[in-house]
Amino acid sequence: MGEHALRAILARAIERDAAGLHLKPGSPPLLRVHGRLSRLAEITALTVEETEDFLAQMLARLPSTRKEDEFDRTGEVDFAHVEEGLGRFRVTAYRQRGNVSLVVRPVPDGVPALEALGLPEVVASIADETDGLVLVTGPGGSGATTTLAALVDTINRRHERNIITIEDPIEVVHRDVRSAVNQREIGLDTISYADALARVGRHDPDVVLVGDLPDAATVEAALAVAEAGALVLSVVRSTYPGEALARLVGMFPAERQEAVRIALAANLRALIVQHLLPRVDRGGRVAAVGVLLGGPELREAVASGLDPESVHSVALAGAARGAQSLEDVLSELISSGTIEVASALRLARDPRTLHQAPDVARVAALLDWDVS
Repeated sequence: MGEHALRAILARAIERDAAGLHLKPGSPPLLRVHGRLSRLAEITALTVEETEDFLAQMLARLPSTRKEDEFDRTGEVDFAHVEEGLGRFRVTAYRQRGNVSLVVRPVPDGVPALEALGLPEVVASIADETDGLVLVTGPGGSGATTTLAALVDTINRRHERNIITIEDPIEVVHRDVRSAVNQREIGLDTISYADALARVGRHDPDVVLVGDLPDAATVEAALAVAEAGALVLSVVRSTYPGEALARLVGMFPAERQEAVRIALAANLRALIVQHLLPRVDRGGRVAAVGVLLGGPELREAVASGLDPESVHSVALAGAARGAQSLEDVLSELISSGTIEVASALRLARDPRTLHQAPDVARVAALLDWDVS
């Protein structure tokens, strides 16, 4: 073992409120704070032996050797690690150039309230839905998983329901409040997402959280659970609402895609898209969140593909209930001086929708974008 101690490095990450920690041979530990990577300059470069030892230490604390076998077989693995006195971490280990690299993400202690996440008030009302499908979409690091955990916590505190989560790995541990929360981990408690969903109806669920929708079998099983009368919550890694649904539909063979799109249209109760953008004052990041709510407009838009123009129309149709498009939120953040215009223009699916926000035309011209 080298000179560095895993616990001490994890402690540094916690002290500096890092969202992620990167450990790789030949480099000091890297911290992601407010979206930016910076080196822990006071620590010298890690060795090949140290990163291998860090992984071995964490795998040795797991209740079985399944994750170790998975890493040996595939060269990558995800798991949860608990460091006594520091907290819970989500770990992704993978091989690069034959060596072990790790990404370690601290999991917040407890579940933050939806309001504390900077989410619009309407998101809390989604916790009152009783059936159908709720999707949260955003790129990695956008906070989508945290939003789902906060939704589960809200349901737990408001309602008497049987909540079943299917995760890989379990990140946030929920305690029963008014609901019963049963958390299942892939590999430890069940074989796969699809397998768990195929049997979840026997567990008398009211709410099912699915940590990922990785393949057609899982999407199909999730839709079946929603159609059977449970509320299904899940995340899709994508930048825009239309891309998220296209990704799900695209998992199926061409002859089945129309039927899947119709099933999504019939069952989708809400679609939340979120991003974390750097603040102008460099005081961290701010959430930019669009929310589309179920209704005839959303059903029609999803059935036809949910293009950028229809996303805006659906948001307008649901505005009285709190729906909002991502572009409208970006315009507000520009107007309030919270984010840079360039950040919004790079993210907006249709930059022309931002044309009324201050200074957009000038910055767009510099970027050679037409927002007229």
